[in-house]
Amino acid sequence: MDSAPIRVASSNGHDDVLDALLHAGAVVDLGNVTGDTALQMAASKGHKDVLAILLRAGAQVNLQNCAASTALHLAVRAGYEDIGKALLEAGADPTTRNKHQERPLEHARNFLGPKGGGPSPRIVDILREHASRA
Repeated sequence: MDSAPIRVASSNGHDDVLDALLHAGAVVDLGNVTGDTALQMAASKGHKDVLAILLRAGAQVNLQNCAASTALHLAVRAGYEDIGKALLEAGADPTTRNKHQERPLEHARNFLGPKGGGPSPRIVDILREHASRA
C-alpha cells in the first residue's frame, strides 16, 4: 500500500483531501517506489476531477515511472478516453516511449484486444491525430 497521502488521495479520487494536502504544501510530483506520481495514479483510475486539480497545481504530465510509462500510457491502457484527452490538452507528449518502446498509441492498440476490452477505439484515433502534430 502506498503511504504518501497525496498519492493515496489521488488514487482513491478524494479531490477534497487532495486539495487540502496541496494547500498544505504537499509535493505534487512525488513518486512512489515504482515511480508513479499522483497524476499517474489519478490517470490510471480515471479520476478526472483529481487530474484537473493536479494539473492546476503544476503536475508534470510527461514524467515517466520505472516502466517509463507516462500518465498518458496509463490512462489509455485503462480505457479512459476523457483522461487521455485532458492530458493531451495539458501537453502530454504522445510520442514518448515506455520500456517496451511503445508510444501511447501502440500501447492503446496492444490493449484493445480481440474482445474489445481495454481502451476505446476512439482513443486510438485521438492519439493518432495528436501524434501526427508532434
